[in-house]
Amino acid sequence: WIVEYWKTAVARLNAWRSAWSAAPSSSHH
Repeated sequence: WIVEYWKTAVARLNAWRSAWSAAPSSSHH
């Protein structure tokens, strides 16, 4: 369990989630 990896994963997930949430619902895959 690496803290650095976890931090990076969380940060990336947050950014991806924010971008995905900002995308229009019609663009839902």
